[in-house]
Amino acid sequence: MRRLSTLGTSVFVLLAVTSVAAAQDLPKVKEEPIPVAERQRLRELLDIVQHADRVVALPVEGVGTGLSLESVVAEKPVTVALETGRSLGRRLVRHDWGRMSVKACGFQPGVAFRFYQGDRPAQVLICFMCGEMALDGIDGIYGDKKMLGDADLEAWRRAAQKAFPKREFRSLP
Repeated sequence: MRRLSTLGTSVFVLLAVTSVAAAQDLPKVKEEPIPVAERQRLRELLDIVQHADRVVALPVEGVGTGLSLESVVAEKPVTVALETGRSLGRRLVRHDWGRMSVKACGFQPGVAFRFYQGDRPAQVLICFMCGEMALDGIDGIYGDKKMLGDADLEAWRRAAQKAFPKREFRSLP
C-alpha cells in the first residue's frame, strides 16, 4: 500500500515537471482583443452598480441532484442597506475584470446580489466555498469566474450573513 502511494507521488511529480518543461518550450500565444460589445456591456453593468439606488440579496438554491445539480437564484429578495450596497458596488467597480481566476472548483454560489438603477438590474453571484464571483449577463472573459481577495470576500460574506442570518457562508480552507 505504501509503495503504491510513493509510486503515485513519483508519477505526479514527473508529470508536473514534464508539463512545466514542455510549457516553457511553447511559443507565446497572441492574446485576442476583447470584443467591443463585451467591453460595452461591462461598462453598462458597472454603471448600474455604481449608480444603484437599490440593492437586494437573493438566496441561491441547488436544484437537481448529482451531476445535474444546478444553482438557481430564488426570487426571495432581502433589501440590503444602501450604504452597504454602495460599498459592495465600489468593490465591483474597482475589480480587475480582465484577470482570470486560478481556482478549479465547482462554482456553487450561495448568494446573488442584485443592484438596481431605476428598473435596470445588474447581478453578481458569490461562491463562498471557493471565494469567487461571477457577473451575470455578460459573456467572454468578463463573464468568467473572478477570484475575490480576502477583504472583498469578507465584505460580501458580512452582507450575505446580515441578509440571511440563519444560513452559513463558509469557505474551503
